[in-house]
Amino acid sequence: PRWWDVAVTPVRDAHGAIDRLLVVSRDVTELRRADQALRESEARYRTLVESSHAGVCAVDCIGRITYANVRLGQ
Repeated sequence: PRWWDVAVTPVRDAHGAIDRLLVVSRDVTELRRADQALRESEARYRTLVESSHAGVCAVDCIGRITYANVRLGQ
């Protein structure tokens, strides 16, 4: 399947009545596929980290823990 982003805007005549429609579209299929691939990759990563027997954590640039898997708290 192909995915399209479509915007439709009415174009009015001098009296304010809708005279025609301006339609702009773009093929976003590759963007949707990349988004789906990223979601699948994130799910695999999350499953791997959460099922790890080792503690895994992430910290920000000032040393605050921003993520810790379940093992880290045990």
